[in-house]
Amino acid sequence: MPRLRNLKFWQFHLREARGIACNDGSLDLGLGNLPSLQEVDVILRCDGAGKEEVEQAKAALRHEAEMHPNHPRHSIGVSYRRRDWSRDSRNTRRG
Repeated sequence: MPRLRNLKFWQFHLREARGIACNDGSLDLGLGNLPSLQEVDVILRCDGAGKEEVEQAKAALRHEAEMHPNHPRHSIGVSYRRRDWSRDSRNTRRG
């Protein structure tokens, strides 16, 4: 998958993400292992999560994308129920 350019996490469950969180609260998704990455789209499923926890997860995902050498475009949507999601954050890299 080193040539992967677009990565989409549809229905990324926040509860499950807790299991891959680092000690500092960041998420290690291994995006650095995808050197051709240009775009990342995420929809967080936040069933049962508090507002603070959702904001922390969004910040961790943004940080992970921003630290990538290509600075891929990224967007993060939030869903609290199935079929109920909103696009909360959009960062478009211009080049």
